Amino acid sequence: MPKKKKILFLLIIGVMIIASFVIMDINKPDKMVISYIKVIEKNNEDNKDYIVGINPHDPEAKPVKIYIKEKNVWNIVMVDQTYLATYDFISSNSYNLDEIKLPD
Repeated sequence: MPKKKKILFLLIIGVMIIASFVIMDINKPDKMVISYIKVIEKNNEDNKDYIVGINPHDPEAKPVKIYIKEKNVWNIVMVDQTYLATYDFISSNSYNLDEIKLPD
């Protein structure tokens, strides 16, 4: 294969790879959320602890399920309490908790 054709071929492959990564990233929802969360439910499903919370400052907010990995964190979170939380997207309306604290 002549040198010019090889370079053109590699350039086209490179552009296609970059374009696919851009398209995949655009179609994903936000990966991390920071918001106030009022805990409306605490529960356990398949040995996974989670809370259901809603942003009390957003009248259009929908409840979200936030899984908590550390049992001691889940134990101290209280229903009807509002927290400032950071959590990562898993799937539609489900998240993993990164950090939670009482607002200042």
